[in-house]
Amino acid sequence: MDTANESKVTPEEMEKINVGIREMVQFGESKNGVLAGANLAILYNVAGKVISFASPLQAVLSVVALLFFATSTLILFFSIYPKLKFSKSVNPLFFGSVNQMAQADYVKL
Repeated sequence: MDTANESKVTPEEMEKINVGIREMVQFGESKNGVLAGANLAILYNVAGKVISFASPLQAVLSVVALLFFATSTLILFFSIYPKLKFSKSVNPLFFGSVNQMAQADYVKL
């Protein structure tokens, strides 16, 4: 039979969870920053090609590439902001659950 103490998360376990979350967020933000920089550099170069209009085919391909990279850049900028999903169950791994909790309840975890 499980006791009440076995179902509680210890402070050491919470610290491990917190470290894991920080590493995941840091990796994701770094990846988004690199991809955004690469996309913006490509957009700059493709926009320069569109302005030159060397041939009609190159201009059309440059405009298509410009649209794809612009869409990709918008998606990257949108993905930087965290998505808070609220649910009835409490899970301290998700921002939405932590946001719903009072400070005293979070400390009791």
